[in-house]
Amino acid sequence: MKHLSFRTFLICILMPPALYLITLQGLEIFFHNKWTAQLQKEIISDTRSLMEGKKRIEDYIAGIIGQWLDNSLAIKAGVQAEIFVKTGTNKLLYPRFHDQKTGKSGADVAYDEKKPVSPEDMIRIAQNNQMILQEGIKLFLRVDVPRNSWLANGILTFYIMLFVFFPYWAYVLKAKEAGELAVSKQKAIEAANQKLKDAQEKLAQATAREKKEQTEIKRLKADLDIAGAKALKTENEALAEIEILDRDLQKSIKLKEELETEVRRLETELRKIEASPIAISKQQKAVIDTAKRFKTLYKNLEVNSRATDGFLELDANLQLQSEELIHTLNEDGSKVPVKRKVFTRKGAFPVFECEFGRNGRLYWSPGPGVKRQIWVIGTKNTQSKDLAYLDTL
Repeated sequence: MKHLSFRTFLICILMPPALYLITLQGLEIFFHNKWTAQLQKEIISDTRSLMEGKKRIEDYIAGIIGQWLDNSLAIKAGVQAEIFVKTGTNKLLYPRFHDQKTGKSGADVAYDEKKPVSPEDMIRIAQNNQMILQEGIKLFLRVDVPRNSWLANGILTFYIMLFVFFPYWAYVLKAKEAGELAVSKQKAIEAANQKLKDAQEKLAQATAREKKEQTEIKRLKADLDIAGAKALKTENEALAEIEILDRDLQKSIKLKEELETEVRRLETELRKIEASPIAISKQQKAVIDTAKRFKTLYKNLEVNSRATDGFLELDANLQLQSEELIHTLNEDGSKVPVKRKVFTRKGAFPVFECEFGRNGRLYWSPGPGVKRQIWVIGTKNTQSKDLAYLDTL
């Protein structure tokens, strides 16, 4: 138990009686509120027999309270209830004085006094009952849980067992933590010893390697002395070789300068050639202008160079009709009438064939982005060539 703190023991000693008293007071308040609501509801639940004069209101209330006391499990468990019922003028209706003397309780009070009554007595009883109901009925209830009852002893036993189990459970946890800590400490010691052993082995290896390296250094120094003597002998030969290499270097530098001069001259000539005007044929100019116009007017299309060439080979009427189709395709591809779908080599992607005029043909496909691509513009006469070109895409 050395792992538990004094505060834990103090809590386990003080909490059971404190919780015991709080629970008893809470039960008394709970039963008081609950039973008051139940009895008030049951007492005024059925007033028909009272208004008819079949029962005196005192007998009626005593019967209801007695039956309720007999059926209450809390009363059987030891809870005590002291009940008083009065009228609005503080006349006592329950318990009745003669019941206390005779010791009668429960439903028997209501039924012991049942006897044949005359119609005049029923009228008198009904008037008395009505007068009491008009005055109003007050219920006074005092609930007490005796400290030596089965219920109180059970609650106290429960809290004692709970707080006996709590230090035991805390002790088990602390003992488990201490055991785990001892195991981890032992593992840490074993790991530290293993590291120390490995470090000692590495130190021994390093010491042996140091001795070996010192021996090698001595040998290298001896070899260096021998090599120094040989270097003095070959120094003149090396100087002569350096002179030869220096002459070759000067020749290489001179050759490099000559080549750089030639490169600069050729670059100057190339710039002159590029700056000179080049004549463009009318056909090439028409292709360039048409491609620019297509690019400017139709933002949602990409017109292939072969399609531009085919467009220029059409006559003026077919050009107008084809450009009308191009305009519709630029605005909304779903409005273009498609004659058929042509698949490229290996079925890479579909190409749609559209007609314009009598024998005009336009081949297009949805692009990889938002733009649609026009591949070929031609006629029925160039259809075989156009399809062969599409098959190469």
